[in-house]
Amino acid sequence: WRGVWERFTEAPAAYPGVANLLRQCKPRGEFLFDKEPWPDESEALEQALRTVLLEVGSLPPADGRGRLEQLEAQHGVRRAWVWAKLGMCPLAQALQHLAMLAQRTATVLSGDSAAAMAGLYVEGGYLADDAVLAALACVRTAEDTAAVAAAIRGVYLPWLSDVAQRLQGCVHAQPLPAVGETGRGDVPSLVQAGTAVQAGECLLFADGLRYDLGQRLATLAGA
Repeated sequence: WRGVWERFTEAPAAYPGVANLLRQCKPRGEFLFDKEPWPDESEALEQALRTVLLEVGSLPPADGRGRLEQLEAQHGVRRAWVWAKLGMCPLAQALQHLAMLAQRTATVLSGDSAAAMAGLYVEGGYLADDAVLAALACVRTAEDTAAVAAAIRGVYLPWLSDVAQRLQGCVHAQPLPAVGETGRGDVPSLVQAGTAVQAGECLLFADGLRYDLGQRLATLAGA
């Protein structure tokens, strides 16, 4: 059996009938065993995770973040299971991004000016936005999407609201310059400075691209 299992895990997509066979031949009874080889055990863990993620949405933000970190410690190992390779553990996959979201939203994006807040966002605040998109990209069904969305709302929206209010306060105290102005003090200019391009380089411009998506694009481009 060990040899058969190892062959299956090397290329699980090549043996589509194995999962159903394992569901039929799993031993019954109350005893301890390795849960990884049994697809119904993985499905049961996904269902349990789905239920808890829905509950995270009703918790206070700090409690929700702590719960997500606990869930990551509990379920993160399943991303290495063969069932994850077959796309059967979408919530475990999303959980790594939800854990990142919990980590990033635990830090207040403060700053006494728009420029200071922008600097903090560039230094790592944008990873909260990136984690939201990454988590939602892991799920396909309505029930999984609802569970992930509930967890996101619980920890992300309060953080996002706080960031927006802080930024509004900074801009109210020191308005940004109009387009074409050079800026003043620590208020950044909205005039794009010239960009030097060397031979063999490609200059890519995308209008209105979110910073988090821009970072993904830069990574894909090898920047």
